[in-house]
Amino acid sequence: MAEVMDELLKILSTEDFGVNAENVDPTETLDEIGVDSIAVVELIDIVESVYKIKIEDDEFKVKSTTLAQVVATINERVQAA
Repeated sequence: MAEVMDELLKILSTEDFGVNAENVDPTETLDEIGVDSIAVVELIDIVESVYKIKIEDDEFKVKSTTLAQVVATINERVQAA
């Protein structure tokens, strides 16, 4: 799980997302860390490409999905693949 979190924080720290990974709490929602609905679509595309998994466009809710939930979803899909 730590590897996925590290990779996710690297992705979110890029210019495309602009998240300050040093100050991120896994219990924060995507909205709280500065990821809007457009960025969620981009994030899903990147995650699908990196991990070779499928995530539905509406699976990550900006206002209610936490970073820890994103990581858990990725881990579940990777293990199921």
